[in-house]
Amino acid sequence: MILDLRPRKAVLLGHRRSDVDAYCSAYALKRMLEAEGCEAEFVSPEGIDRVAKAVQKRYWMDVKEGYEFGEEDLIVVLDTGQPELLGGLLEGLRESKATKVLIDHHPLSRGSEELFDRLLVDEKASSTCELVYGLMKEEGYEPDGELASVLLLGILTDTQNLANASSETLLVVAELVKRGASVEELRKVIRLSKDRSEAIAKLKGAKRLKIYDVGGWLVCVTEVGSFHASVSKALLSLGCDLSVAIGRSDSGVRCSMRAAQEFVDETGIHRGHLASKLWGGRGGGHRMAAALNSDKGGEEFLKDLIEALEDEIGEEARPID
Repeated sequence: MILDLRPRKAVLLGHRRSDVDAYCSAYALKRMLEAEGCEAEFVSPEGIDRVAKAVQKRYWMDVKEGYEFGEEDLIVVLDTGQPELLGGLLEGLRESKATKVLIDHHPLSRGSEELFDRLLVDEKASSTCELVYGLMKEEGYEPDGELASVLLLGILTDTQNLANASSETLLVVAELVKRGASVEELRKVIRLSKDRSEAIAKLKGAKRLKIYDVGGWLVCVTEVGSFHASVSKALLSLGCDLSVAIGRSDSGVRCSMRAAQEFVDETGIHRGHLASKLWGGRGGGHRMAAALNSDKGGEEFLKDLIEALEDEIGEEARPID
């Protein structure tokens, strides 16, 4: 899919503040390309997130925040179902004459197919790292113990330490372990010490919580200034079936949504699809997690959210005091 192109220079693009899955899939793909004599570099607008930085300390790869397009003959976009998440790199991607490939496990956004010459997209995959591992096998490239560990890190973070891993993903994990990866050791890499600011955001999120009963499901909505993904994840541990952490800005709102496995299985509501189709927003995500930016104000956003859930579930929302 990639090596048959015989690229000489490749640029690997991740979404804004790339997470561990984006970083690790780029790391592994970079190694494979360089083994074939191709120069490759990784670019991530606004750098990488806190957990990815912890991984970077152990498995170092230079991360650029900007890139001047022109000399590359291959562009691979990783873990980025929404092209808008590439920020200022999107226009350069559009104009580049290079072969463009998308490797991702998020829902493909409308119109994004037109950007790419080749697609490796599978919503059933646990992570982009899982897809990259499959690509390596297809290309006949044998990852060593270090690469097996890097790929497993991406899978661990995107499955909540295998709590949401499918049977197919567990088979991939078993293969990576046979190649030298250690689940126990890698969990230590991504187990960070508590960040005081993040802890305060979680507590404020719980304090400001609004709870709705929608068809027997507990939908929890809160507002915080930062750490939206961490807050929405923490609310699930408190017992919410669907949690939404909203943050306001001058241009509208951004939010992070998380859903319990039972909620997703029984309602069939996909977080990523819900995020991308509502409120004129820009977002995407997994079956159980999604992010969204919207131009609407906070109250209008919340009203549309509740109405959309009522429509999806077929029951009216009842506030719980």
